[in-house]
Amino acid sequence: MHCTKCHSSIIYLLIYTYVVWWMEWFVGRLELNGMKRRLTWEATPRSVHDGVASAVASSDCLVFDANVARLFADASGNLSINVTVTIC
Repeated sequence: MHCTKCHSSIIYLLIYTYVVWWMEWFVGRLELNGMKRRLTWEATPRSVHDGVASAVASSDCLVFDANVARLFADASGNLSINVTVTIC
């Protein structure tokens, strides 16, 4: 997903400090859960050596806007994101 208004979007990345070749051994999952809704994004984490800009430029991240965030927020407006990292 390409974001033209990044200031009004929420961007989540999976970036770790491990060496680049270790990343292929892991799978990361970001999961938003709301009332009768679930949004899951799964990918190989990026190394911190690749940089945040590289992940965003290649759309290798979860991007959603405030309207989507409201769909998943609880009654108090809090948004919960579960992060799971597993070894392949």
